[in-house]
Amino acid sequence: QSINLATNVTGTLATGNLPNGSVLQCLQVQSSTADAKTANSYADITGLSLAITPSSSSNKILVMGKVNVLVTGGGGDVGARVQPVRDSTVLAANYSELYISDAGAADPGTIGEMSIFFLDSPSSTSSLTYKFQGRVPSGGTATFQFDSKFSTLTLMEIAA
Repeated sequence: QSINLATNVTGTLATGNLPNGSVLQCLQVQSSTADAKTANSYADITGLSLAITPSSSSNKILVMGKVNVLVTGGGGDVGARVQPVRDSTVLAANYSELYISDAGAADPGTIGEMSIFFLDSPSSTSSLTYKFQGRVPSGGTATFQFDSKFSTLTLMEIAA
């Protein structure tokens, strides 16, 4: 006799028998909304925020992402920085950087893809909001998700 799992099973899969390192949840958000930054202070990148509720306080959250950016200069060295944040806690300051050396005012800019990989131990079973923040440390403009290029934020709950 066979059982149709799609229609005959309800509820949540028990995680007690899964080994450490198992992926328990996987969530992703994508954004292609352009977000230009010119300030030397971190601010949320539009659309790159995602909530997850860990099933155990001992589990870890793997934060992964790619952030597309166009950096244009106003002279000198210019760049962009990105950092991962949980609620209001910065997880890794100045985590990813992209720089142009000696970018003149007429420089058409440099396009880059910044990668983020961070394993967090939040010690919580409450809803947690993860996000990426960006800034421009030295003049110029960083346009995240420029020209409708999409960026992603992916969260995985890992059994620990």
